[in-house]
Amino acid sequence: MSLVVSASGNPPPSYQWFFNGSPLVGATDPTLRLFNVRATHQGAYSVVVRNLDDEVMSDDAVLTVLAAPTGTGKPDIEFYAGLGSNYESGPNNVVNALAVQPDGRILIAGNFTSYSGVPRRGLARVLMSW
Repeated sequence: MSLVVSASGNPPPSYQWFFNGSPLVGATDPTLRLFNVRATHQGAYSVVVRNLDDEVMSDDAVLTVLAAPTGTGKPDIEFYAGLGSNYESGPNNVVNALAVQPDGRILIAGNFTSYSGVPRRGLARVLMSW
């Protein structure tokens, strides 16, 4: 899920995103991306845009998270491959498919361009550890 703000100015503006009134550490880009959204993400998001001349706070964008469906044949929302800490570990975007190979390695495919900082074009083979 992404929230996007657009601003311009001279000098160029800086950004700080907030969740329920508290600053989100490291959320200083015009786009705020939330991955694997859960009930804990539910709340009010806002952003302060500032430069040397002015500062403006957005209105709140309220995120409501609905309960996930449960039961046979429904997705397992507890599973999340993740994107690593600041994309330093694992794929830097979505994995759409995976296959376990006979040698125990996993082949993943998706919309990523790197895996653990190594350039990849949507395909990577990784070692499985138990």
